[in-house]
Amino acid sequence: MSETAYYDLAYTYDFLTIAIPFVIALAVFYPTYLGMFRRSHHRIRSKRLVAKQTRMLKVLSFLLFLCSVCLMVAYGEFGHDFLIISLIMATLSFTFYAYLHWLIRWICVILHIFLVIIVETTYLRELILQLACYQLGKCRGQSSFNQMAVLETLKLSSGSILVEGKITFPWMCIMFWRTFISIILHYLCILTIMSLSLKLGIVSNKMVELQIEEILERPAEDSATMFSFVKQQFYHKSLAYTKYEKAKQKGKKKDDNPSVDSAAELLLIHFLNGQASETRA
Repeated sequence: MSETAYYDLAYTYDFLTIAIPFVIALAVFYPTYLGMFRRSHHRIRSKRLVAKQTRMLKVLSFLLFLCSVCLMVAYGEFGHDFLIISLIMATLSFTFYAYLHWLIRWICVILHIFLVIIVETTYLRELILQLACYQLGKCRGQSSFNQMAVLETLKLSSGSILVEGKITFPWMCIMFWRTFISIILHYLCILTIMSLSLKLGIVSNKMVELQIEEILERPAEDSATMFSFVKQQFYHKSLAYTKYEKAKQKGKKKDDNPSVDSAAELLLIHFLNGQASETRA
């Protein structure tokens, strides 16, 4: 294959390189979620999945900070990339607290999609061309291919990967893999937030609680036992008994204490009896 053909392939089929991070994110997320799903008992599955996915989002936020923000600060001029770094930090903050409210989760998804499509994809296209041109020997890191012009239009950066008019080959490789890994992490955040929204609510906030079976009539004897080797299988049955007894006690208290309307009726009857006795007197 000639050098020109290699350059043409790198430019024409760069969408394959851009699509690979999403495939990797799916390949990582699905087995991870399936493992968490199968290791949790069905009565406490939703609660545990929410807790684990919340921790997962916090870990992904920390990894994105190390991979994306720290390397951008180490490589570029801070003044040129200040708005992009601020946008990434805002996205990580929303991601860290995505479990609090459904509106925060929606903002997270929108920001992650914007970063993938507008910011990281343009970086990846520019770096693909920079690496291909450098390996072909036609440029030495002093050319710009205008793939980041959209960032300049949006006033997010200077629109160039070059710092002081050049970029070295080691930094080309570092920034390429930094962008590649960042896109994978952004996709993982989107998948995790969407999965979390199915449990906590897409446009509402839901409370995730333990699923305890209802007992309409208490058996004569408890099934729970104090022995450890059989205690676990009757644990939820004991919780159900406790819930039943609390509901039963609440019902008794309501029967013992008359309602406000009943009390008003008793006072009215007492008042009328007093009026009748005074009239007789």
